[in-house]
Formats: sequence, C-alpha cells, structure tokens
Amino acid sequence: MTGAAGTLAVGRVARALPDGHTIGIGNFSSHVVNGATYTLQYDLRNDFEPVALLVSNSQLIISKNAMPTKN
Repeated sequence: MTGAAGTLAVGRVARALPDGHTIGIGNFSSHVVNGATYTLQYDLRNDFEPVALLVSNSQLIISKNAMPTKN
C-alpha cells in the first residue's frame, strides 16, 4: 500500500488483528522520519515488534548503456 510517505501502510499494519497474517516492511523514512515529523495514530516504538533485517540502505547507481563509464 502506498501513500503519505508510508504512514497509511504502517497504520494499516498497526490496526491489523494480531493473527500473523499481516506483516509490514518499513524503512528509515516510514519508521523513523515519519515518527519524528508527524503526529501518528500509532506508536512506532511500542506497537511493532521487529522480526528480521532484510536489507540495509540498498542503493543503485544506474545510467544508460551508452555512457562511457563502465565501473
């Protein structure tokens, strides 16, 4: 689910029944910046339990194949 810098999706996870059928995947923006910037309807520190670290700040630099740089 998209929208509002992740707050809509995280809010949906926060309101989901604790039955193991809903899981959220967040990032720095949705779980740190939004909590520091906006008044949220959920508590990022107490309403969620971390399960696993999937990736940590993965980034790609891409360009057209026609670019002379190759590495």
